[in-house]
Amino acid sequence: MRGAFNFFSSLVFAILMSFSVTTKASNEPPQDFQDLAVELASHLNTMNLIRGGSYEQDIERIKEVVKSPSTLVVDAILIRAAMEVIDVDPSEVNVEFVVFCIKQASSIASPDLVNRFGGLYQTFQEHISTLPKFSQIVEPALHKAVKNLSKNGPLPMYPKSGTQFSFGGNFGANSPENEVKPPPVPTSNSTALVKYISPEPLPQEIFEKRLQKIEQMKAFLEDRVVGQPEVLEAALDAEFKIAVLGNSGKSGIYMKLLGLPGVGKDTFAMAWADAIHNREGAWTEHLMTVHPIQDRHDLSNYKGSSKGVVGSEDIPPFIAFLVKHSAGKYMIVESEDKRSAKQPYYIALNPEWEPGMVLPGYFTPEEGIVFLNETHNWSKYGRDAFKTFVEEGRFPIGSPGSADGEYEGVTEIIVPVRRVEASNEAIGLISNLRLDGTRIGSPMTYDEMFNKWKLNHQNYELIRQTILSEGSQTSGVGQSKESSSGTSIETLNRVPDRLLILMRPLSPEDLKKVLKFKLRSLEKLLASSQAGFNELTFTYTDRVIDFLQEWNYIADSGGRAMQDRVESMIELSIFDAIKAGKIKSGEKGEYELDVVRNEDGTYSVNFNGRSGESFSIYLRQTESAKYPEQQTPESIKDLYTLGARLSQHVFGLDEEAEEIGNRLAVQLKNRKRNVTAETAEYPAISFMFLGLSSTGKTEMSKAIAREVYNDESRMLTIPFGDIKTEEQYQQFISGSKQGNAFHKSKLMEMWDNWNGEFVLNLDELSNAPASVQERLYDLLREKLFSGFADGKARPTQNLIITITGNAGEEWYHQIPREGVPIVEQQAALYEIHRQAMQDPSARRALLERHFKKALINRVGEQNILFFPPLAYGAIRQLTQLRLGKAIEELKATREKIGWNLQFLDSDEYIATVKVLETEGFELFEQGSSLVRFVEKWKSEIDTVLSKNGVA
Repeated sequence: MRGAFNFFSSLVFAILMSFSVTTKASNEPPQDFQDLAVELASHLNTMNLIRGGSYEQDIERIKEVVKSPSTLVVDAILIRAAMEVIDVDPSEVNVEFVVFCIKQASSIASPDLVNRFGGLYQTFQEHISTLPKFSQIVEPALHKAVKNLSKNGPLPMYPKSGTQFSFGGNFGANSPENEVKPPPVPTSNSTALVKYISPEPLPQEIFEKRLQKIEQMKAFLEDRVVGQPEVLEAALDAEFKIAVLGNSGKSGIYMKLLGLPGVGKDTFAMAWADAIHNREGAWTEHLMTVHPIQDRHDLSNYKGSSKGVVGSEDIPPFIAFLVKHSAGKYMIVESEDKRSAKQPYYIALNPEWEPGMVLPGYFTPEEGIVFLNETHNWSKYGRDAFKTFVEEGRFPIGSPGSADGEYEGVTEIIVPVRRVEASNEAIGLISNLRLDGTRIGSPMTYDEMFNKWKLNHQNYELIRQTILSEGSQTSGVGQSKESSSGTSIETLNRVPDRLLILMRPLSPEDLKKVLKFKLRSLEKLLASSQAGFNELTFTYTDRVIDFLQEWNYIADSGGRAMQDRVESMIELSIFDAIKAGKIKSGEKGEYELDVVRNEDGTYSVNFNGRSGESFSIYLRQTESAKYPEQQTPESIKDLYTLGARLSQHVFGLDEEAEEIGNRLAVQLKNRKRNVTAETAEYPAISFMFLGLSSTGKTEMSKAIAREVYNDESRMLTIPFGDIKTEEQYQQFISGSKQGNAFHKSKLMEMWDNWNGEFVLNLDELSNAPASVQERLYDLLREKLFSGFADGKARPTQNLIITITGNAGEEWYHQIPREGVPIVEQQAALYEIHRQAMQDPSARRALLERHFKKALINRVGEQNILFFPPLAYGAIRQLTQLRLGKAIEELKATREKIGWNLQFLDSDEYIATVKVLETEGFELFEQGSSLVRFVEKWKSEIDTVLSKNGVA
């Protein structure tokens, strides 16, 4: 004998207490129950199924006794399985033997013994739920056993309707996100699987046990959630409320997390689910994520359909999740005739459930979390659809109702699981980001954001007002009911202050903690390799952590970038080492990884083996950090010919061209090309060209693009005369964000196509509202510009900005035109311009009438040029240019009929030029009048020659 009989009798009795009971709990177990325990202990002893002996002997004995099936044999085998896990270190459990017992017992059991398997499930949950093999092997075996039993005949609780619905697929920690496990089939009232506890624990003992669990949860959360003590405090306060009251209240827990993306909202939700169940990976079963809902189609993925349309036969995972976490209050039932039913499965109230019960295979609402993700991207339609669920845990479903008497299903389900809402609302109370992702000004430092957070995070009235204000701004005129957005004041008022949490920005040290966690996750991923790389260990120097955190660091980017750094730099470097044959399949060992800078400015990862071997892998992602080529003496000398080259493309602006060329040369000689956000040292080069219309301002901008970038097409003109609305501003400048998608503006496309190396011509910027001018300040003075919808900081170092406009033309309005010869008017133009150029105060006064002072100062008055009226020589040059272009355009080509026009002699040519000048040039319209007149002359020549059939 392996032990004293009375010991096994008490042990069997304890196991029976854990999974075989009646529906009416009492302080003392019934006498027949005690007798059963003694009988089973005797049976176990007789069968020699006592833990501690030979597994081979137990297996052979079980195979023998199943040949004479009975209820006693089933109970004895299952109790032997339970004995295997009680008071044993989970790592020592013989999982294969446990599964063998389950299979043997289920092979001889009948439907009315299903409760035994449910009870065993509860025992396993208590003792080995943290064992990975439990969720991977044991749990599926139990579910399969229950499923097989349900096929052997009608279960007691379904005498009329058929069987309970169950899901297929893999269950456990490695399941896909949001996959729902089926609850085991409930049993009849006579064998309801309510956990029997005897004697009843003292209230103090219950409370102490709950406090111990809170301490476990605290440790779990502190290990996973970085830099958010207010969130942890709110979660643990909620747990303490449950410890005191036994539940979270009628409406459950609703928490709203606000602020920057990438600060751990989803990480917290997953960690909370794991902490509740004290098992890493529990979130895959107990966390349901609801993604942004814009319209009816999105909603149907969660609610289901009530109209019997195609696809409505599937129970949405969201509904199945709520059923599973209803403690057994609801069940998913299979229709009697699946072929004729519009919906072969539906939701019904479980007649076996009573308040206070938790049926096996189900979980309490407090054990489940619904994570409402990115609700700032939800439409008003989506918010309204989830309003009662967010507020009360009440959700209308597509399961057919009973209005027409056709179906038995319920039309709503009330399961107050924990609700965690994640939103970027109130982001402006921490940073200078807007809700749409665009940034006002340069990125703030961490210290600046933290100080702003400290000022606002407990100002709940301000937070609520900001959320409501953002909602009204995003619900514009012309939006449909479904597309408009915004949190309602009723829903907002449902959130108590302590659970309305404006999350902290993550500090550099917080980000390093995130990186270490991500690297641990990478270690686990590699350990699961099936290609022979699972016995390698990698450690990292502090320099690696510092490098990953600092690379492309922008404080308001949060922790999301850390995952990308680990994948694109560390993970890919390991894969590159494998591809290069540096690390081989089947290799065992440990490498310490370090990062070093190469001579050309790029970086490499050094793999230093513990046994002495080492090698280096080039970090492909650091190509942008390569040191730019230095300017040579020859290239610097060539820069100082810019003025002469610019003057070849414009007329009558030799002095202006020389001044612009020299200013460009001075600044360009120290600037490196192909810079990144990390290597940028200088802001953009800015000019302002003002004066009468058509005096060469735009042509000068084109000339700069041609001479600096060797391509006139590398100039983008933004016509501020056409930007009247926010939508137009987004189209031309900032871009826009819809959900997670970004729509690039014309400026973003040009910038990214040429890496910020082009001429940006801001035409008629003086016509833009002051608020628009303010949004461009950083473009003019900062080395990084972050005013795009994607929030990405782009270097401005090699951008040349020209602001063009007609400011200053009012100087010439005082010149009388009636009765004054053109020659005298033209002389007056020149004289007014000359005097203005000698009067800085007059120029400043004019500038401040058209532009904000801050914008003027950002450009710098030394870079603001007032172009003079066209001189006689410039008029002649422009006329000749336009005439030559018109004659060229009239020539015949393969595609069109034309004429090769020639002048008889130079006198005829000069005479034509003079006629065009005299008739076409308008003094106050300057060059545009000549352009228009020559175009008209060309059209008339074309018409005359065509009508007369001249070939």
